[in-house]
Amino acid sequence: MNTVLVTGANGFLGGYLCRELVRRGYGVRAFVRPTSNLQALAGLPVDVWVGDLLDADNVRASVYGCDYIIHAGSATAANPARNLSVRLSNVQGTATTLSAASRAGVRRYIYVGTADVFACGDAQQPGTEQQPIRDKLYGLDYIDSKLAATDMVLRAVQTDHLPAIMVHPTVAVGPCDYKNTAHMLLTYMYHKRIFATPAGGRNYVHVADVATATVNALTMGDLYESYILGNENLSFRQLFDMMAQIMQIRAPSRRLPAQLASLMGLLGDWRNAFSEQPGDYNSTLIAMANDEHYFSAAKAVNTLAMPQTPVHIALTEAFHWFKDNGYLD
Repeated sequence: MNTVLVTGANGFLGGYLCRELVRRGYGVRAFVRPTSNLQALAGLPVDVWVGDLLDADNVRASVYGCDYIIHAGSATAANPARNLSVRLSNVQGTATTLSAASRAGVRRYIYVGTADVFACGDAQQPGTEQQPIRDKLYGLDYIDSKLAATDMVLRAVQTDHLPAIMVHPTVAVGPCDYKNTAHMLLTYMYHKRIFATPAGGRNYVHVADVATATVNALTMGDLYESYILGNENLSFRQLFDMMAQIMQIRAPSRRLPAQLASLMGLLGDWRNAFSEQPGDYNSTLIAMANDEHYFSAAKAVNTLAMPQTPVHIALTEAFHWFKDNGYLD
């Protein structure tokens, strides 16, 4: 039996990765932090390895006996925009797994990044893997750190000939989001906390499709290549209308002008500067919401056989899961 080390195994995507690997007959070593909530792994026949990605010796030990690594462990906090713990986790955490993979001689190393390391496009010309990000970094440590980590993987490929593939999800949605990391807009809308629609949009994808394509990358795809894992490009107006229809509520009718949104972002920065508890937004998040972050997943669909489950289905499943599990009470 081939064994896969999965970092970030208890996360939203990590739980799906572990379930998909088990379903296909792989052995799974689930790398989690000592304080991790393990609900996403409940009932799965996995070997739980407790450690810290910043501990190089622990990471090297965790790789022993593994044939593959899927490095999905990541810090995603975006408020405040500048966050040392995010930089350390995403950059140094990647460095330790790359070093361990090279020493162990794994058959493949799959790095899970983010589509935001590529230049986004519009509805007519969505972004692709051929368009590196240049100026739209937004001053967000999450994007900066994921870009730095991606560059580290590319250097390991060049210097150590590491057999790596990089997958870059867009916004993954679906059920079993125990930490509510990806569905804040859905839960906020349900509780009528969204009063206007931002000008921009995002690309959305069912989290199960991301897991399928990522596991496919263990045996499919071209080494040293990047693949955007996404599906539908939706403006926030389209997204809110879709969520409102699913939840049978009224979508916000007002459009939030970009300049007013920017002012709100500055007010959010001011609030965050004088509060120990960050608010819901800052100028960086507002700037991103004003832009269209549209991508094409054609390369992953063609090469990694990535499914394309309608986003309406993913959001419907997510809503019913949140409702059935008491998250909307």
